[in-house]
Amino acid sequence: MVNDPVCGMAVDETKLTGQSGYSRQAYLGKSEYKGQTYYFCSANCKRHFDHSPEYYLDRQSRPTNAKDDSKG
Repeated sequence: MVNDPVCGMAVDETKLTGQSGYSRQAYLGKSEYKGQTYYFCSANCKRHFDHSPEYYLDRQSRPTNAKDDSKG
């Protein structure tokens, strides 16, 4: 299991990559960025990540008690 970098939801990447059989999510559920593979719970989360991967990766590296300035 891995976490979706956008929403934090746990994602079973073996089901998304087709290792457990064909799934529509096999196409929609992952992105490559700077040599790393990221998995997503939905096409919507993937779309957000693909638009601004650095935002979500930077957000992951901040301490959990850090303020997210984007929330005003």
